Amino acid sequence: MSKPRHPISTVLASRQNTKDILKQKCMSVPKFTAEIWLRIVQAVLSLLVLALSANTLTWAFASAPAYLLFVSIWTFLALGYIVFVPIYAAKLVFWKYAIFVVEVLTNFFWFTGFIAEAVVLGSLHCGEYESEYRSACHTGKAVIPFAAIAWCTFIATSTLMGISIFGRPGSGRKRDVERGVENADSRRQSNPPSP
Repeated sequence: MSKPRHPISTVLASRQNTKDILKQKCMSVPKFTAEIWLRIVQAVLSLLVLALSANTLTWAFASAPAYLLFVSIWTFLALGYIVFVPIYAAKLVFWKYAIFVVEVLTNFFWFTGFIAEAVVLGSLHCGEYESEYRSACHTGKAVIPFAAIAWCTFIATSTLMGISIFGRPGSGRKRDVERGVENADSRRQSNPPSP
């Protein structure tokens, strides 16, 4: 026959269980990492480029601002895919590679977009135009640095994603994964090279 527990020890034990449950639930909440902050910056820059490109296209049609308008809309679709596929389709095998392809494609779009905008509008002298076209010229030129910064953020997130998928260059992670070695670091430590 077991000895009955004291009521205070029962309360203390239930408090400890509650603390453990809360700790587990709090650990499941995603933390704001560098990648999440970069995604927020990408969304803000994309919205800014969208607004400036649309303003430029209101007064004068050019292919470069129209392309950047496409790129910023594409970025919202890509960010939605990049953020929500790991949450809802984590059981699929290929989702990491598909997200990486979307990331690199978006990176390429931003690079070509800001280069095209710089080539088309970079050498124009905005003072030669009438007032409404002058403002379109100025907003078109203002898009260039924001698009370049957006491209740099996609370089950073592409690099982070590539490292998380393929490992660091020279780390041997890919080689170990190809050989089927799951715990290569522990094997290397348990079998040190002989002098």
